[in-house]
Amino acid sequence: NGIAVATTNQQSEEASAILQRLRFLSVDEAADALADIVVNEIARVLRLPVKEVDRHRPLAEIGMDSLMMLELRTTVEVSLQVELPMMSLSSGITPVDVARRIAPLVTGSKQHAVSGAVAAIASSHFVADAETASTEEHQAAMKAVLEKMKEREKL
Repeated sequence: NGIAVATTNQQSEEASAILQRLRFLSVDEAADALADIVVNEIARVLRLPVKEVDRHRPLAEIGMDSLMMLELRTTVEVSLQVELPMMSLSSGITPVDVARRIAPLVTGSKQHAVSGAVAAIASSHFVADAETASTEEHQAAMKAVLEKMKEREKL
């Protein structure tokens, strides 16, 4: 039991050190670094070598199901101290997309951050029909959300 506690404390210290370094990076630099972290976590969840996780393939195509995505979300939230809406881990999202969404939260940049209203709109599009929707319906919902985000950015 002492070993588990020591490991947890060590992981906590490592996560804190990583967060400190990320806060001084630009959003783009942080996104690149976070992509590595996300890929490592996906590899851990899938029990695959890191080199086998394509950072540009959708999570579902890599082999992640909804429970694995929930595990990824929880680990990211705890280790990086950010809140990641579940809808942001839809099956069509890639590891690079996940990193891009986390980067503004970690660096404290408001640039590219999704507002609460847009997140709520996106959630309402996905939650009700996520399990039964076809790929085309998922893509249409994402397109609608992206259009709403563009409209809000113009305001």
